[in-house]
Amino acid sequence: AAAPVAGGDGSSGWAAGACAPRHLRLASAGGAGAAVVAWTADSAECDFEVAYAPVSGQAAPSVSRASAPITYGISDLCGGPANDPTHFAPPGAFYSARLGGLADGTAYGYTVRCIDSTSDGVAASGCASASGSLVAPPAPGAFPVDFLAFMDMGEPDDAEAHAPGAGLVAKGVEAVLGGGGANGDAVPAYALHVGDLSYARGYAGVWERWMDLIEPISSRVPYMVGVGNHECNWPNGTAGAFRPPWSDYGVDSGGECCVPAAARFAHMPGSAAGAAGDWARAGWG
Repeated sequence: AAAPVAGGDGSSGWAAGACAPRHLRLASAGGAGAAVVAWTADSAECDFEVAYAPVSGQAAPSVSRASAPITYGISDLCGGPANDPTHFAPPGAFYSARLGGLADGTAYGYTVRCIDSTSDGVAASGCASASGSLVAPPAPGAFPVDFLAFMDMGEPDDAEAHAPGAGLVAKGVEAVLGGGGANGDAVPAYALHVGDLSYARGYAGVWERWMDLIEPISSRVPYMVGVGNHECNWPNGTAGAFRPPWSDYGVDSGGECCVPAAARFAHMPGSAAGAAGDWARAGWG
């Protein structure tokens, strides 16, 4: 995909017609029979749809149209370095679609594809597709449910001491996923990343590298996230600030104040950008 075009205020920085989906990420739809898939594209003027069908059998694919995209700009961020034009880059547009009518516990393949025109009827340059797989939620009340949980990940270029472990975590999770259920093998129901996601801390390029790192996971199982001090913490009195009474981690978000995390993972139950005291819960099956 074309890289986002850097813009001073982030209000209109997309490459025109850049409709190649990237960073596929699944999420729970809150119960049985459905899931959500989200993705990023450089342009907010794309028409997308998702075709999906069971991996076994000859069923005609179902098709779901994407919802209107969301994004954020430099003015939505609450401090530096996040709102410094030197470090900010337009993040692209974040699309999503709900995949309904899924049979309990069945393996599906799906393809996010753009329709070859923009919303104003102009042919879209860079129109492309991307594919993933998922296992539908089990029937309500089915037990046991296996899932993966980890936290404090970052990506290998992170300056944090734990950064080299990020790649090992990603490769380990990919190994556990195996064939992703396509061969009838059991896979975890979802991955739960309990906060401290990319460790971008205001540096936009880190988000891009981290999303690249997790896509082999997030395109195959719901990637459910919590938020940590490195996504959200900022002093009280600033719009979007998150400083719960049980912690004091200063300016650990680098001025992001949950905004980049909440936009990329907009389908978490509850509020991904939740204020102090908010907790999220997800139904699976």
